[in-house]
Amino acid sequence: WYNIIMWLYEVEQSIKQLEEKLPRSAKTVLDVGSEGEKYRNVRQPWNKKLYDYFRDREMKVFTMDLDPQTKPDFVHDITEPVSEFGSYDLVIAAHLLEHIPMESFDTVINNLETLVNIGGFLLVSVPHKYPYHERPIDNMWRPTWEELRDVFKGKLLYGETIEVEHTLPQYMNDPKCQVSCVLLKY
Repeated sequence: WYNIIMWLYEVEQSIKQLEEKLPRSAKTVLDVGSEGEKYRNVRQPWNKKLYDYFRDREMKVFTMDLDPQTKPDFVHDITEPVSEFGSYDLVIAAHLLEHIPMESFDTVINNLETLVNIGGFLLVSVPHKYPYHERPIDNMWRPTWEELRDVFKGKLLYGETIEVEHTLPQYMNDPKCQVSCVLLKY
């Protein structure tokens, strides 16, 4: 499944929250649905800021994606069991859940939580106000941050629905979009 985008403001807010709440002892990150380095660094270069933040903190970043062409560390379908992939201090699922078939939704939530170390963190974002975008599917799940929090078992550290500007031409008739974000501790 594909991570469609993390917005500049979303990245900045994520970094701010991680700086405040993620302990310096956190050393591993798994970005689930991470797309590829070209996507992060060329098509959506503000995503690089998040990866630079991890590099500056000397955190080891691993990536997981369904598409082998994106060259992730782990080619894997998040709807399938994840026990062989270990656990991480921080797991990121940015703009992933709206691309999961609803019949696999609970499995994916469980899999994401399984990938988090005890005492670790889960950062999740999804669109709240955002047009349909099929890649590979769009289940049209558009929760508030409170609804997003409620599908997970972790302790809420941060939750917000933020407004972001859309830059893609096909959506310019509705450039104001909203994204719901939560940071949870396990």
